[in-house]
Amino acid sequence: MSMYQQGGQTLPPEEAARKARVARMLRRLLAVPFWALLALFLVSWPVGEVDATTGWHVARFLAPLLLLPITLLRTMPTTRAVGLSHYRNRRFRRRPGWLVACGFLFGVVALSAATNILAPALVPTIPVNATVTRCHADAAREGSECFGSWTVNGTREVGRTLPVTAPPGSTLRINVSQEDAGLAYAPLSGGRQVLGVAVAAVGVLVTGAGLYELLATRGRIRRGLDDVIAGRATVPARVLVVRPRRR
Repeated sequence: MSMYQQGGQTLPPEEAARKARVARMLRRLLAVPFWALLALFLVSWPVGEVDATTGWHVARFLAPLLLLPITLLRTMPTTRAVGLSHYRNRRFRRRPGWLVACGFLFGVVALSAATNILAPALVPTIPVNATVTRCHADAAREGSECFGSWTVNGTREVGRTLPVTAPPGSTLRINVSQEDAGLAYAPLSGGRQVLGVAVAAVGVLVTGAGLYELLATRGRIRRGLDDVIAGRATVPARVLVVRPRRR
């Protein structure tokens, strides 16, 4: 025996309307946590690059972990209700989910990179002289990593990671965070400043495109659910048909 999926079938109007009502209810119930976690995800990663507090670092990993199941809970009933998986409805011929996910992912990465580059200009820092104590090869960075010591407001920091490399025993000018004396940044040159602004612009554009596509998709989904509930649209159904296997 063999089974295959047969298209061209539709759900009864009552069943389709029931599925659409359930999907609409779940979307409304989970709307606030979805948008709150999405905003936290978009903000926590760039802010976490320059904020040393534990809360932002926890939010960077907690937000996407909670956002994923909530997104699935909102998407799966909607997919069953309006037939998104089949893309037979004219309003859903595009695949918006991949565009939105890629836009947010690359946007957050770009904004985090820009924040890291522009960190000396975004957080209060103190210029200090640091002494390089030792360096060792770092395979992850494909180069060397150096450690040093410096003094800030009478407090001596020893064995801290330096943002630049130099031979042991040399003295470097670095910027140290006023909130965390053990966090150092390289001086922001003109070239790095231009690079940071350019990367930030790319991140804003890509994230904005993802938000635009998400809002546009939200409107199409709402109209699609209303059409199914009102009986103005049909929902395709997949039927498993059993056929005897040829010998």
